[in-house]
Amino acid sequence: MNSDGTQPLRLTSGTYEDLPSVTADGKWVIYRTGKNIRKVSIDGGPPQILLSREVQGPSLSPDGRLLAFFINDQPDSQVWHLEIYDLTLGSIVKRFALPDSTRPFNGMSSTPDNRLRWTPDGNGLAYVSSASGASNIWIQPLNSGQFRKLTDFKEAEITSFAWSDDGRQVVLVRDTRTYVPVLVRLF
Repeated sequence: MNSDGTQPLRLTSGTYEDLPSVTADGKWVIYRTGKNIRKVSIDGGPPQILLSREVQGPSLSPDGRLLAFFINDQPDSQVWHLEIYDLTLGSIVKRFALPDSTRPFNGMSSTPDNRLRWTPDGNGLAYVSSASGASNIWIQPLNSGQFRKLTDFKEAEITSFAWSDDGRQVVLVRDTRTYVPVLVRLF
């Protein structure tokens, strides 16, 4: 749409389409559907299927060449992996095991936004992993298999996070739950 909100252009028309990203050249929008990853021209037109797999939290690299996402190979399993898909080659180029407590979305928040985030230099991915009831941000470098913890909180859930514009800090939202017991007497 124009900056004043006029002339909006609908790019998709499906029932379950979300998490859009615009490519670095500004020509394509990459998005997730229930069963695959697609791209559509920024000017509209028919979408193209890039990857026919159900994924969680897709994130486009800063240079627009790679798409990272969480994948669970077995629907009943709680084991998740991180995969990197090269848009130019049309194939998976890296796969990483994640800490056991990593889930692509958490159950604590009604509006979790724990998508993958590329590090500002594009050489790694940041994600939320929970252990012992606390969420922390972890970094997966692309050049090695060794993930590392970026934060060290002892309580609460991280419901969203983002890098600062200069890439030197992380901004995050933490959520705690308070339970208050109530006694009700029936008359």
